[in-house]
Amino acid sequence: MQDISIIGIIVTVVVLVILLFMAIGYVKAPPDMAYIISGVKKKSKVVIGKASIRIPFLSVLIS
Repeated sequence: MQDISIIGIIVTVVVLVILLFMAIGYVKAPPDMAYIISGVKKKSKVVIGKASIRIPFLSVLIS
């Protein structure tokens, strides 16, 4: 029974860390500004007037 609670705690911590990374990486560009997200991928992503998620510590945001 104790093993199940330890697995539950580990799963909860992993889910919280993933949600934290998504919240940190959330970027919303206003309609009059462009954000360029570059990093691990060879092709950069341009965000204009919408929201996107970047990968923290692996992507760079250029406004």
